[in-house]
Amino acid sequence: MPRIRLLKIDVEGYELAVLEGCKASLSRVDNVIVEVLPESGAAFAAQLARILSAAGFKFSSVTGEAWSPGQALTENNLWASR
Repeated sequence: MPRIRLLKIDVEGYELAVLEGCKASLSRVDNVIVEVLPESGAAFAAQLARILSAAGFKFSSVTGEAWSPGQALTENNLWASR
């Protein structure tokens, strides 16, 4: 598959493992929506942001508001887009 328009990751706490495993393919992805549960903690969200930022993504909530680690997310979903 040459291009992936949307990758949705909702794996109940294993989001970091999924992102680590697909780092090499993230360059082909236009948008990623990742579930970030509040109980996962700020360090978890910051690590997700580091991985996605290194791959060239910018962040917002799924309703379009800008996001940075530590902020609440609508329905616990982070939208990373190019």
